[in-house]
Amino acid sequence: MRLADAFDFGTERYAGKVARRLRVSNLACWSSALLWLSFAVLYFPDPELRTVASIDLVAGIVVAAIPVLHRVGPRAAVIALAMVNLPATFVVCFLLGTDTGMQMFYLIYGAGAVLIVGVESVGLLVTVTACALALIITLEMFAPKNGGLLSEAAMLGGFIGAVSAAMIILFAIVFYAVREASKAEVVAEFEFQRSESLLMSILPAAVAVRLKSRPDQVIADRHDEASIMRVPKVGSQYLMAFVDAEKNYFDGAKTYKVTLPPNIPAAAFWSFTLYDNQTRSMLQTPQRYPRAGSQNYPSPAAEASADGSTTIWFAPQQPKDVPRGNWIQTMPGKGWFTLLRLYSPLEPFFTKEWRPSEIERVGDVATAQ
Repeated sequence: MRLADAFDFGTERYAGKVARRLRVSNLACWSSALLWLSFAVLYFPDPELRTVASIDLVAGIVVAAIPVLHRVGPRAAVIALAMVNLPATFVVCFLLGTDTGMQMFYLIYGAGAVLIVGVESVGLLVTVTACALALIITLEMFAPKNGGLLSEAAMLGGFIGAVSAAMIILFAIVFYAVREASKAEVVAEFEFQRSESLLMSILPAAVAVRLKSRPDQVIADRHDEASIMRVPKVGSQYLMAFVDAEKNYFDGAKTYKVTLPPNIPAAAFWSFTLYDNQTRSMLQTPQRYPRAGSQNYPSPAAEASADGSTTIWFAPQQPKDVPRGNWIQTMPGKGWFTLLRLYSPLEPFFTKEWRPSEIERVGDVATAQ
């Protein structure tokens, strides 16, 4: 196994952006553990530094094991890392003295939290940053400049090392963040140009210009009784949903369900597929294929209930007692919309004798795991 592969530990169940952040979290944990353990080895031979060495040893062992918490949730590791590093750094710095410069590491903790958590959890970031700031101020007000455990030369060496490490790590964090932002700008520009090309290819130029210049103007409207092609058993019909029964946009962190009455009017087959609100491509999840339907590939076929109806669930985790084929995985932090495709649609679809329920949000439900 390559060294780079080790940083994937615990990230397998997560997709895309979350997995990348957890890999950074693993790097932060193991780098921090290496630093704690190095100081433990350095200080342990000196009897006067045994207390400091013991703290370093315990902190290093605990921090090294933190990535196993990824199985609990995507934020568990960063919370645990902060709960260990913040107080451990405070105690060691208080014992050795602020002239060691260890308080500089609090700047790294704050910047690292932003990099790992992202901007979605502002409350967590504010909490970590506020704690780091409070501890720095407390050390400057009450901790001795020199705790008397290290020589002046060792204190100066520690200060130079701490400041150098802080600058290098902060530079790496900023560089990584700017690089990711640049990559995101390239992708966004590509998607914009692609959408512009698509718009110009499917609409007359004059209509496309009006649509872009006047977004509030109605260019085309719907008619509930109209259909592009009303020929049973020929072609396909698509039903789209962007909001739930309460007219709220779909949230990837919440659970929803829709019920299809018995005798689904599709002579060939039918399927639900989920799409990402931002990219309009299929939603990327660990499930790989965000669909459910009557076919048994690439995921199991949906199972009907005893009354002949079929209920499809949309949730980040598979609800308890729900068959695998009746569940489509969503992603917290990702909006989505869905298409119900009916291939070779039958007459009850056109006459509206058959209609699916609204997609309704469901409260807290037990999961299969």
